[in-house]
Amino acid sequence: NQNKFFETLQNDSVKKVVPQTMVKFFYQTNLIPYLDIQINYINQNQNSLLSSGIGKSFELALESQFKLFNDFMDVSLHGEYKHFRNISNNHYIDPMEMVPVYHLSQESDFLNSINTINARISTQVSNFFISYEWYNLGEIILKSINSSKENLFTFHPNMPKLGRQSIISIKWMFED
Repeated sequence: NQNKFFETLQNDSVKKVVPQTMVKFFYQTNLIPYLDIQINYINQNQNSLLSSGIGKSFELALESQFKLFNDFMDVSLHGEYKHFRNISNNHYIDPMEMVPVYHLSQESDFLNSINTINARISTQVSNFFISYEWYNLGEIILKSINSSKENLFTFHPNMPKLGRQSIISIKWMFED
């Protein structure tokens, strides 16, 4: 009977497999002095397991690097805008068990578009690095002004909503 279980499991898994199709456009330029611009656009089948349920995504990233204090300090500024749409929540990969989980629903559930802005500033002096990163800057601003609005989002009903995150990193490399 154990073989029948595995046959059933395998057959059910094969029935749900949707082929991955994707078109990706990537453009990067540094025509403007001290400013790198990167554009990513992805159009893919949102029902494929490899797509994470995201049909279309657009990303615009800006980065600038410069030196201060007689070239002793390197400064890097990075900002990005991400837009996700045609988001299907009928499946996701369980992060603990690493298996596909399907949301059984009679209707095809599509989530609203998701917009997020992320930023990072980092600096280096000799062997000392410090950086500060903000993820979902819109939510950070809304919470700091005690707004009743929120910029939380989720990709699947069984997963918790994603909010904001701030990270400070300090790294000091010593030589022997």
